[in-house]
Formats: sequence, C-alpha cells, structure tokens
Amino acid sequence: MRVPNFVWPLVDWSTDSGGHHWLLRAATCAATVWFLVASEIVGTGASFLMLVGVTLTLIWAVVSPDSAAALALLALLGWEWYTSVQDSVTPWTLVAAVSMFVVHTSVASAATAPAGARFVDPRPVRRLVAAVVVLALTAGVWAAGGVLVDVEGSQPVLSTVAALLGLAALGWFVRDASLPRPG
Repeated sequence: MRVPNFVWPLVDWSTDSGGHHWLLRAATCAATVWFLVASEIVGTGASFLMLVGVTLTLIWAVVSPDSAAALALLALLGWEWYTSVQDSVTPWTLVAAVSMFVVHTSVASAATAPAGARFVDPRPVRRLVAAVVVLALTAGVWAAGGVLVDVEGSQPVLSTVAALLGLAALGWFVRDASLPRPG
C-alpha cells in the first residue's frame, strides 16, 4: 500500500530525524506554549479560534520546518499579542520576544540541518553568542521604549521605533569600528 503524499512528511520526519531534530522541534512547541501562557497572564488570552489556528500551524511547523509554517506561526503569535495585550511595555513583552526568538531559531535550525544531524562542531556556540547579543538588544529596545513612553506625550509605537533606530545606529557604529580597514 502506498503512503499518501500528505502523510509522507510525518513518516519521513519520524524515521529520519536524529535526537537534535527532536530537541529543536520540542523547543518550538515549548516556546509556543510559553508565549500563549504569557499572553494569557498579561492580556485577555487567545480565543478558541486563535488557539486552533496556532495549534494547527505549530503542527505544520514542527512537521515541515522548511515550509512557510514558521512564518505563519510567528505572524499568528504576533497578532495574538497585538490583539490581547494592552500594555506595550510590560516586562512580559520580553517573555513573548524570547519565545518568538526560540520558535524562529529552532525552526530555522531544524530546516537547515540535514536529517539525523548531530551538532558537535562550534556552530552552536557561535549561535548561542549571537542569540545572547540579539536578546540583549531586544531587552535594550524594550527598556528604551519603556523610558521613552514615560516621557510625557510619547506614544509606545514612536518610542519603540526611536529605540530601534538608536540601537541600529549603535550597531552600525560598532560594526564599522570593528571591521578591518583595507590598505
């Protein structure tokens, strides 16, 4: 009996994936649940329809990490946060940002690593260092946005954009200063 095409990714994934792929997919699931719990704690929580959509998209992203599922999942999570959380500078925003970061990096790693891959080279260490930098910059944007919101008359969106532009300028300056000069 021939396996239908729509079932094949499930069969292929379960037989070819190594331990690290299982770990990456588990991280995707855990981070999504973490995000939804944070949304429930600080906001109005997800509607039943949103939970069904996130669950189906999460299954799609876990089964087929090299598809557009991760983008759809991140879009749904972002929409969930935007529609349910009123306080844009709550510390829970960092929880949401970290969980979206984990979803993104774990799906990207699962999509780019060959089936059965074991991560034994120094790439994970470099990725971890890059992740710490990204998360530190995320916390910086959050903190700068919170400070700017406290300034009378400032809007949260404008504060976040100003913080992003300031950190982008700082990053550009640091990058330019660290690049070797020709000649």
